[in-house]
Amino acid sequence: MNKKQRLKIIKEVLEQENIASQKGLIAALHQRGIEVKQSAISRDLKTLNYVKATDQHGNLRYQVVNNLVNNKGNQLHELISEVMISITRVQFMNVIKTLPANGNLLAALIDDQQLPDVLATLAGHDTIYVTSPDEAAAERLYALLAGEINYK
Repeated sequence: MNKKQRLKIIKEVLEQENIASQKGLIAALHQRGIEVKQSAISRDLKTLNYVKATDQHGNLRYQVVNNLVNNKGNQLHELISEVMISITRVQFMNVIKTLPANGNLLAALIDDQQLPDVLATLAGHDTIYVTSPDEAAAERLYALLAGEINYK
């Protein structure tokens, strides 16, 4: 099976089932006779633009970022005000705390903005590490994001 076929099947599985982990996705693919490694699944999810997010029923599952956002700038602003709890700057990094199950979605939206002050994000369940090119860039990013939640 080539990558294009695998991506199509992954998309179908994620649209049909509530899957909230890579392990769950691997199991669902295994039931369909497809053997795939976790590292490939991770790359495939990124290629397909899927992130873990809470759906309208409160369930954590993989969802397409594009389906969640129409205007990414407005969505980022809204999501920050809804899910960001705090932001702390440490030298050239910012550490963002979110409500549970929102770290990946917020990080994906930050990445999509392609901000010059963001080199990379690393997201977990409720924490995001945002790396900037230098301390000045991290300070500018802190001011931008902290202003969105009126955090001082």
